[in-house]
Amino acid sequence: MPILAALPIYSALSVALTVGIVVSAVKSQRTFFDIVIQLTASKLNLVIFLNCLVVVLTNAASLMIYVFFGSVRSVESKFLIDKCQKKVFQFLLLTVVLRNSIDIYKVMSLIVILSIWMLHWLASKRTKGLVGEENRDKSVHARLLLLFAGLTALDALVSYIFAVQFYKHGTKMSDIYIMVGFEFGRLLLKAVEDNFKYQVSLFELSYREQWLEKKFVFNCVSLVFDSGDFLINMKLFLFIVSRGALPIYILSEIVDNLTRLAQSGHALYKWRQFIYKLKKLKDVRSSAEDGEGSQLQCCICLGDIVTGKQLSCSHVFHLVCLRSWLIEKVECPTCRKPIQLDKQPQPAAERRRRAAGLERRIQQERRLHIRNAGGLAGADPGN
Repeated sequence: MPILAALPIYSALSVALTVGIVVSAVKSQRTFFDIVIQLTASKLNLVIFLNCLVVVLTNAASLMIYVFFGSVRSVESKFLIDKCQKKVFQFLLLTVVLRNSIDIYKVMSLIVILSIWMLHWLASKRTKGLVGEENRDKSVHARLLLLFAGLTALDALVSYIFAVQFYKHGTKMSDIYIMVGFEFGRLLLKAVEDNFKYQVSLFELSYREQWLEKKFVFNCVSLVFDSGDFLINMKLFLFIVSRGALPIYILSEIVDNLTRLAQSGHALYKWRQFIYKLKKLKDVRSSAEDGEGSQLQCCICLGDIVTGKQLSCSHVFHLVCLRSWLIEKVECPTCRKPIQLDKQPQPAAERRRRAAGLERRIQQERRLHIRNAGGLAGADPGN
């Protein structure tokens, strides 16, 4: 029997077994405190509860995926598997380091936080795919916006509760619970960042116009939120170190933070350099305004050029059109030559001089070829 077909049966059996244990405890005990003691005293009962929690979370996640996503695409599945492998490895390392203090409740907490991370990853991947496809289905976007609102509210609520408890009883809290609380802080940052980028992209899709500064703004936003993520991980790392332990399970996250910060900073720097070099290109004004020559035309927008920018290949375009074109392709729209922003276009006199020199070399080679051909023809009769 396929696994997916057996899942409802297994889920029903797990829930029935859990309900049976609870009903048995209620019948044998009179007070709520005694019922809780009986249910939590047996390790077998705790394992059954953990199994039931996993089943409930699996079915809840399947229901949410069906409601908000419809189905998971193959590229999204690969993305989730890659992300889950890293997170599960981190959690396993955490349980190995803190094996003396681990219990069933802490394992449940890690399972819950992993499930919420999966929803965030899937929502982020789906929104990027829809924006890339230029999908304008309002019902699809409405469901995802509702999901983002719910995830953001959940992350904010749990983060607030944890922050209050952490500043009151932080020294008495377990390392795992502290890590789970900080994970919700990171989830809140990710939800806000992804939601902001998604809504900006939706506005761009609705107006059917490209926002030229979007890439620069997104780079700035990524840099800010990556910095916040890094500060949260450093706060957690230093707090655990102050307790006399070395949280090696956080080091991978810190390395990832530094890598993303470096990438965001480099992308921001390259974009600003690109815009600066683009503005430094030679300005060209159309001579048709003065009644001389023909009107220049931008082949990107097919509009007349009053003032444009000249590339190293001497073709002229509107600055706005050129900037939007170069976001996608770093080549001249007319001749398809690679664009070198550091290389200035050659003056007309220089181009004429080079063309005249090339013409002279061609004429010299032609005369030499004719002379050699005539010499060979005069030598044939004697032979």
